Amino acid sequence: MGLIGPFFIAIMQVSLEKIEAAANPIIKNLGYELVDLEFGSEQGRYVLRLYIDKLGGKVAIDDCELISRAVEDAIEAEKIMDVSYSLEVSSPGLDRLLKKEADFEKFVGSEISVRTREPIDNRSNYKGTLEAVGDGSISMMIDNMRFQIPIGLILKARLVPKFEKGKKRK
Repeated sequence: MGLIGPFFIAIMQVSLEKIEAAANPIIKNLGYELVDLEFGSEQGRYVLRLYIDKLGGKVAIDDCELISRAVEDAIEAEKIMDVSYSLEVSSPGLDRLLKKEADFEKFVGSEISVRTREPIDNRSNYKGTLEAVGDGSISMMIDNMRFQIPIGLILKARLVPKFEKGKKRK
């Protein structure tokens, strides 16, 4: 594989940056937020996946279709993608990823799970209530203990879905 692997990854990263730069203003102008985007190969085809959120409401199928048409037109007009791909647009889901400081600020008071790139005081996994965000770190309460975690050390953070009593997760 040699240089092909890193070269292909670099091309994908540049494409993702270009896609985000083209898609983000369109999505914002339509009243939505681009939460995340992914590009990869699945079952022999390339898939570009956009995760959107709607200010003040839940994302519906009509919202996804609207964003899909608008973003696909922009990608085609700017000739960003040079491979055949499928575009999928969906909501971030109940276990939404938290990446930016603004994501954490939006969900203060929620239960989250966090995995850090490297251990902090011999611990890499956290699950508890997001108490505060500021100065490049988050504060979590876990079993009546407060933990400060620098956002730069977070490998992955997500909301922990809440389920009504008696109902199981599907």
